[in-house]
Amino acid sequence: DGGVYADVDVLLDTNLDTFITPTMSFFVPRDLVVEYADENFCLWNGLIGSAPGHPFMVRAVERLVNMILQRADVYDIERDLCRRRRSQSATGDTILQVWKSRAVPELTLSGPCALGISINEVLGNDDALAKFYPGWLSQPKGTSNFATEENMPRPYIGDALILMADKTDHGMFGFTDIDRNILVASTDLPGIHKKPQTTAEATPAADPRKDIQSSASTKGKKPVEIEHYHDTTGDNVWGSEGVYRDNLVTNERIVMKLIYK
Repeated sequence: DGGVYADVDVLLDTNLDTFITPTMSFFVPRDLVVEYADENFCLWNGLIGSAPGHPFMVRAVERLVNMILQRADVYDIERDLCRRRRSQSATGDTILQVWKSRAVPELTLSGPCALGISINEVLGNDDALAKFYPGWLSQPKGTSNFATEENMPRPYIGDALILMADKTDHGMFGFTDIDRNILVASTDLPGIHKKPQTTAEATPAADPRKDIQSSASTKGKKPVEIEHYHDTTGDNVWGSEGVYRDNLVTNERIVMKLIYK
């Protein structure tokens, strides 16, 4: 249906009615993954504005669903990136910089890096890990790089905007439209701490009917910290354990087609 999504801790710093132009179809901030190498290929999905059925969102959903159906691990994702890499260097070797996908591998399935990969595919970039620059994106030309049909025209992306992300913007994590010098939103506000979520340690119940315990039953018990999803991979190869409910791979592939009327 389209609209604007923001994480619960994102503070709006402008008026959306004036920020969103009549022709704006999509906006998202650039993320800071691999910023240390000036190769920001991830897009921060904690703040997204999208027109209904936008190609960027369609491809992101299509890619995620198929990765889950395939029970993809980190090597499957890297293999998919390499298959989509079409151009080669003068020596004939592919020049895909796979090291980027290993910076935060769990974010290449879903999240900021998965969104960046999907948008690069829609834009027709040979390198799905290509760096994004803040500002307006250009309408891609030629044939589609993500549709299953050969020689299918690239979808129309409209006026799509990448916001600058800055961790030091007035002490906050700010998202700015650099062309119009507008601070759109911010998070990580000074004085607000994101403490790890905790839960009261529960005692396993022998009778399933007793699983729902009253608040009194957990009173006085020591809270335990819930493990952050970044830490769930442990020493395992990402995707081999603790990601999917089972290892049942399907032979199906979901294809989402854009139809303009």
